[in-house]
Amino acid sequence: MWEEVKIVKSDHIKAITIQSDGQLRLSEAFVKEEKLSDYRYAQLFVDEDLRRIGIKFSLEITPVRLVSIQNALKISSRKLSHFDFVKDLLHKPTHERRFPVEIDSTVQNAISGVRYYISVGYQIMPKRGFNGSYDHPYCGGVYRLYKDSEVVKIGESRNIGDRFKDYAHIPGHDNIDQFDFCRIEDTIARKRYEKELLEAFKTAYGRLPKYNPITA
Repeated sequence: MWEEVKIVKSDHIKAITIQSDGQLRLSEAFVKEEKLSDYRYAQLFVDEDLRRIGIKFSLEITPVRLVSIQNALKISSRKLSHFDFVKDLLHKPTHERRFPVEIDSTVQNAISGVRYYISVGYQIMPKRGFNGSYDHPYCGGVYRLYKDSEVVKIGESRNIGDRFKDYAHIPGHDNIDQFDFCRIEDTIARKRYEKELLEAFKTAYGRLPKYNPITA
């Protein structure tokens, strides 16, 4: 039975868009539901390890001004474009620069701390052939191993290239043909992102990847 797909306009969801010039646009739904229309100033915060951008609103004058645009708000500051993880997004289509607003419920209100933030996520590099150490990245990060396009392991290491050398001595791992990865040097952030990928895989398939232990 056919069912019509309802298109939800971006201003009807609580979202923040990173504009191509590095400024932020707060959706109408976000501004309305969180009662933010009376604020004219804010402070921006960045967590580079977890690739998050946070906002603290202010009743007092700050260098970061809010501009009202048709019931939405724009944060008039281009300072975010100086951060590499933001700079990488600026050339992408608008829908890839739009992120749902996350709320830290431990922060009481908009002016007492960073209550609202977006998680930009990590840039996963294109797949590479596994058999050929010249293609292995010698850096910290999170990786996925593939066999015939199926993810068979998700892992993290402070040196991915060295970890891949270890797999040559582990039974079953000789049939891996591809991998992808994202660079994350911070240990805590790396382990947290590995956990997120494992949980997402288990939610999608009801199990962990073939070569991940049950306790992962």
